Amino acid sequence: SRDMEKNMSTHVAGQVWRLELAECENVSKEQIICSIECMKMEIPGFAPVAGELTKWLVSSEDIVSAGQVIGILTAEE
Repeated sequence: SRDMEKNMSTHVAGQVWRLELAECENVSKEQIICSIECMKMEIPGFAPVAGELTKWLVSSEDIVSAGQVIGILTAEE
């Protein structure tokens, strides 16, 4: 099987409220991976594909912009 790295990005600007996974954890497609606080609302971020969370590029409480890459996922083929 050939593994592919996928960038995970946030579609909203705000503050990282919570990262739901640790690096090296397995995720399923559409699993909630983080929460971003945007205008007093918590917006969930979802895994685009199933795989393993390779690396977070942000930490809890970081400010993020819409479209920013927040983590890297190694997709399962």
